[in-house]
Amino acid sequence: MIMISGWLSIFELVAIIEARPWVAAPVLALIGLFAWKWRRDKKKHENTSTSMDSK
Repeated sequence: MIMISGWLSIFELVAIIEARPWVAAPVLALIGLFAWKWRRDKKKHENTSTSMDSK
């Protein structure tokens, strides 16, 4: 029963996004920006830690 309600809520979210894409676009853009910044900071941190280890 829980799995069925989960699937129904996913379809409902997709229907909302299809009906009003201008509402979902800023949210998805913010999620993308946060993911990009997190990966960039993670990569920068890994590069500084590897350069410190080699000294």
